[in-house]
Amino acid sequence: MQLQKYYIGIDVSKETLDIALTEEGQFVSGVSIGNNTKEIKKIFSDWEKEFGLDLGQTLVCMEHTGIYCWPLLVFLQQTPCKVCLENAYRIKHSNGLQRGKNDRVDAERIALYAWRNKDFLQEWKAPKSNIKRLKQLMTMRKGLVNAKKKLLVPIKETGKFIDRNMAKELEKSCCRSIRALERDIMAIEERILGIVRSDNNLGRMFDILVSIDGIGKITAIMFLTTTNAFTSFKEAKKYACYAGVVPFEHSSGKSIRGKTKLSHFANKDMKTVLHLCALTLCNSKGELGVYYRRKVAEGKNKMSVLNALRNKIVLRAFACIKEDKLYEKNYQNKFA
Repeated sequence: MQLQKYYIGIDVSKETLDIALTEEGQFVSGVSIGNNTKEIKKIFSDWEKEFGLDLGQTLVCMEHTGIYCWPLLVFLQQTPCKVCLENAYRIKHSNGLQRGKNDRVDAERIALYAWRNKDFLQEWKAPKSNIKRLKQLMTMRKGLVNAKKKLLVPIKETGKFIDRNMAKELEKSCCRSIRALERDIMAIEERILGIVRSDNNLGRMFDILVSIDGIGKITAIMFLTTTNAFTSFKEAKKYACYAGVVPFEHSSGKSIRGKTKLSHFANKDMKTVLHLCALTLCNSKGELGVYYRRKVAEGKNKMSVLNALRNKIVLRAFACIKEDKLYEKNYQNKFA
């Protein structure tokens, strides 16, 4: 990333923004404002007049807090500022031993973090409008699916231990709510597919993804939203790490050793979806189903083989998107 003169750290919360301005690592000013466009515009305008802030030479860094960032990001998109959204855990553990905490100090620490790590930060790019809409709809769908589970699971579990007539009465009392949730889920999925089909690029990628064994419609949509239509991630291995399906070694000298295992720092939703995809392939007649059964028969750990399937799904998705080709089940290498 190009070196900047001014580094602004922002601690984002639902109601307020704590902002710290630094110039080449030196604290200049700090302020707490409301999390709304009017006050955001005012503070940047005031700093331009008071401190000669040049937005073209400014990098703004903040923790990724989901929708709470959007008023600020919408404003910053209209300026020449560079923007960086960083993982809160990474910022926290880069500052060494800390005592005490408040929002004002956190903002200054974020600004100093950006200045110290300026050579390694990745500039944030705004997602396309359709991707943003898909993310919002997928979030709503997730909430509805979870609500349906909260109604269904207790009914199924208690039905085994209580009176049969009472179990039927409980099921009947929730029947209308469950059906309403199912209708809402179907309606959202139709809107999601409508958005995908209205965009030629997204529609082509969607068709490529669903052509791969194990990938369904929802999994394909999650690939599109988490990769920002395959622009945020260019390499399959990096995305596999992001999705939590890459095992890492844990060892230290001769006395302390641990098994190679997966990291908890991952997109848990995508990891779960990939796991479900892998499970559907276990008993399939395709090559991945044959691969799973062969490895298990050889004595391999089932979870290790499932994780290998998850990796293969990711690798195939990125390979097909890169080549802009539907997946060929009986592919023949032209150099073979």
